[in-house]
Amino acid sequence: MLGAMHGRAPDGEQMFDEGPVALGQSFLRTGTSGAERENALTLDRKVWVVADARIDGRRELLQELRSRGLSLEEDVPHGELLLHAYAAFGEDLVHHLIGDFAFALWDAPKRKLLCVRDHFGVRPFYYAMTGGRLYFASDIAGLLAVDEIPQSLDEQAMGEFLLLGMSLEPERTIFKAIHCLAPACMMVISGANMTTKVFWRLERGAEQRYRRREEYVKRFREIFDQAVIDRLPGGPVALQLSGGMDSTSIAAVAAKAAVSTRLVRGYHLTSERFVPDDHERGYAQQAADHLGIELVWQDLGDTPLFAHALEPRLRTAQPMPAPHLAMHAETLERIRQGGARVWLSGYMGDAVLSSQAHYYTDLLRRYRLAKFVREAAHHWRLSHSVRGLGLRTVVRRRAESPAWKPPMPDWIDPEFARKNDLPAVWQRFWEAHENSVDGFEQLRLAWIGHQFRASEVLPSAVVVRYPFLDLRLVEFLGGVPNCLLTQKQILREAMRMDLPPAILARPKTGLAGDFVRTMVTNGIIDPCVWSTALPSVMLPERFYQALVKYREGEGAGSTWSSWLFVQSFALGLWLANNAIARKDVSDV
Repeated sequence: MLGAMHGRAPDGEQMFDEGPVALGQSFLRTGTSGAERENALTLDRKVWVVADARIDGRRELLQELRSRGLSLEEDVPHGELLLHAYAAFGEDLVHHLIGDFAFALWDAPKRKLLCVRDHFGVRPFYYAMTGGRLYFASDIAGLLAVDEIPQSLDEQAMGEFLLLGMSLEPERTIFKAIHCLAPACMMVISGANMTTKVFWRLERGAEQRYRRREEYVKRFREIFDQAVIDRLPGGPVALQLSGGMDSTSIAAVAAKAAVSTRLVRGYHLTSERFVPDDHERGYAQQAADHLGIELVWQDLGDTPLFAHALEPRLRTAQPMPAPHLAMHAETLERIRQGGARVWLSGYMGDAVLSSQAHYYTDLLRRYRLAKFVREAAHHWRLSHSVRGLGLRTVVRRRAESPAWKPPMPDWIDPEFARKNDLPAVWQRFWEAHENSVDGFEQLRLAWIGHQFRASEVLPSAVVVRYPFLDLRLVEFLGGVPNCLLTQKQILREAMRMDLPPAILARPKTGLAGDFVRTMVTNGIIDPCVWSTALPSVMLPERFYQALVKYREGEGAGSTWSSWLFVQSFALGLWLANNAIARKDVSDV
């Protein structure tokens, strides 16, 4: 199992095997601080831990532990910090942790195993129960290395992948026997008992009410800076740098905090070769020049969709709708050559910085008139405008369904679709989207972790970190007034001294064009796609007929239509590229 994870964690390994438990840890050192040292698996040979963890808010946690009589260094390794927290708080340690973490902790005297995953599920945790044994790993490849674990495919997961490119259930994987611990969950195994507890649920944060606008901006900048700095490795760092506010703001904080801007490098993917209206690279270059960092860019149009997909280096443990995987591999190699092992992403910035669509109108609907008056007055005092109160939504009728919702594809075998209730899956998926009335609501969707898997789908010694998913930042922004979130005003004002005026004044816009549609329509697809059989649960004749119509313009109103084709190709290629899956495909 450890050998299967060396690509991700090449810096050594540790093992413990005693009584009913065997634990192993492959180690990846991402930075230079003492907290990144290879930690001891145990402090007292009674409680043991293996972890893929970065614990943030260390100062506050250390203060709590020191108040209990412990003498701890500032840079105590993350795993050892978990052991001290367990000694102090027991199972309640999860309520004292923030950061990105997945860990397993064995309490030998109590013969109890705790398996824990962080609040948003940034770090993965997979497990399988077979032959009376529980196996677990932070990389699904580790479980696939175990001969005892059945590797037959999950029909439901296959069907959902064809429709959605992922599963609606965060616990489901493509393998029947392998499951994923859901975010913010703790699994406790004691004797024959196995229970799973949810230790945190996302709610809007407590309302933050300051008198002056500047106080909100100052407090936001303090938390945002800390969220970025906690994720910096202390050495070279890579940035996913677009031309928008989110990634450029992260870059600004990272560049200011770095010992040298030469240690900070931005990476950008452009589609301007096929989408002339894509001006992102120009904005990204402006930001890089302003901050004094290097920008490395690639044009997606230089590589066909699914290029080199059948090469062993692009083999993945799970299927992923990633038509640009070869280019992603190239980016990871460039990051490695640049010496970085941490890649910062602005993912979910749009969600955490979104206003509450119905906050004020809900106060009216619930007849909380006094609070509505107070909140509306505070809104006016901060913005000198009634924009953002959302009063027009009181009388506006909601559309029955979004215009960009395509019909369910008819190229999946009807019996297979009926057996796995795929029409209901399709309906649930779109209802969840339609009911997510604002960006913050999207953070509650079960599949936001799909992006975490996509970013680290290849076994590379580069981890991706997400400052906008810092728990402190999410909870703060969940409670600030709407007017500060409209068009990300709070972020723009906080960064006004650090970013070029052109970026600060740039309104929020969607991506220019449907780049994947352009490439599919123009046949810019690697030849391996056409020589690889589609999954046996599909009807090839209907699929290719639909593809011809799509190329002629049918379904142009929905970008999702592009991905329905991409997902079908991706699953077929994954089945062909994996000997594990190939032997089971006839079963489904």
